[in-house]
Amino acid sequence: MSGVSISKSNFVLGLQCDKSLYLKKNNPEFGDPISLQSQNIFDMGNRIGVFAQQLFPGGVDVKENSTFREDKIEKTQQYIEDGEQVLYEAGFSYNNMYCFVDILVKKGDGWLIHEVKSSTKITKNHIKDVSFQYYILEKCGLNIKGVYITHINNQYKRKQKLLINKLFKSVSVIDKVLANQELVETKVDHFFEVLSHDDAPQTKIGSHCTSPYVCMFKTLCWKDIPSYSVFDISRLSSNDKWDLYNQGIVALDEIPKDFSLLARQQTEVDSYLNDQIVVDKKRLSDFLNKVSPNIYFLDFETYQSAIPTLVGTNPYQQIPFQYSAHYLDEKQEITHFEFLSTNLEDPREEFILSLIEDLRHPGDIFVYNISFEKQRLQELSRAFPDYASLLNDIIDRMVDLIIPFKNG
Repeated sequence: MSGVSISKSNFVLGLQCDKSLYLKKNNPEFGDPISLQSQNIFDMGNRIGVFAQQLFPGGVDVKENSTFREDKIEKTQQYIEDGEQVLYEAGFSYNNMYCFVDILVKKGDGWLIHEVKSSTKITKNHIKDVSFQYYILEKCGLNIKGVYITHINNQYKRKQKLLINKLFKSVSVIDKVLANQELVETKVDHFFEVLSHDDAPQTKIGSHCTSPYVCMFKTLCWKDIPSYSVFDISRLSSNDKWDLYNQGIVALDEIPKDFSLLARQQTEVDSYLNDQIVVDKKRLSDFLNKVSPNIYFLDFETYQSAIPTLVGTNPYQQIPFQYSAHYLDEKQEITHFEFLSTNLEDPREEFILSLIEDLRHPGDIFVYNISFEKQRLQELSRAFPDYASLLNDIIDRMVDLIIPFKNG
């Protein structure tokens, strides 16, 4: 496999699983399609990376008007030789390894690496991927004086004007990066060895299939696992699931009689094996008997933005823009209410006014997992105090539909 190269993303992928790295490089068509949610996360990360460039204005975007990797790497070297002080997406390569640095800033006779993340905290994976960048840049002869991970500060509350230096938080990770350099060298050698083979490694499935990310080849590697297996038993610990799997126990009918399951888990297994629906009618009746004869069924939809667009909101704050409500009255007649905002600037007040109007009839309000809707209404109460009393009345009428399921 002469000419094979390893990027930063390849390196991080290999740390999770050798087989995943091999397949990504050689048989990407075997992977699962990228979900819309995952694609949105990738796109958001790219947008945040560009947005963070405003922290160091006046820099040169190396990727601009460049198509090929080699061209970007050559342009980076030229910009450095020309004395540029700030580079965006600077490219470097060493021994068939390459990376692009989000923001590279000149400081004295050295450079500072700023790796931008759209997350609100630093993870071990972030440290490892910037360790790979440091390794390559040092091998290329750059004097790296500092390494920072620049991430979203979720404690920042937007005022009228967005303050970029408050939205982001830059944390020095140079000590951890230096401590990882031997790991990088060892792992890189190992990955090139893995990629030199004609066949993918026979890596068994394990907890690495979903941590720190769900592997794009999970469907391929898990094809022999039944659609409902020991991995699907609710609230069974991960250790117990893998203990069973490592004993060759996957299907529910293979679970030993002496294996300890909670009563609720045993009911779940028995229900599946016997193809029977299990309902505790008395306890369910006890729950329903406490409910008013008139009932609303309510569900919210919200959106999030890493960059808060509304005054008084935080990064990633959930902003309600849509709801659906069905009203079941004591005559067993159903009325449907709905709201979808067309206000592209701020949907919240229209949302509040419509919700108060549509929930004006007496009765309990069923929501599933009450904490989400409750928190959204509490946030709206703080943002629009004129409606706080009416919104609190709605909260007081809410009943959590998760209770009978949570209680078995």
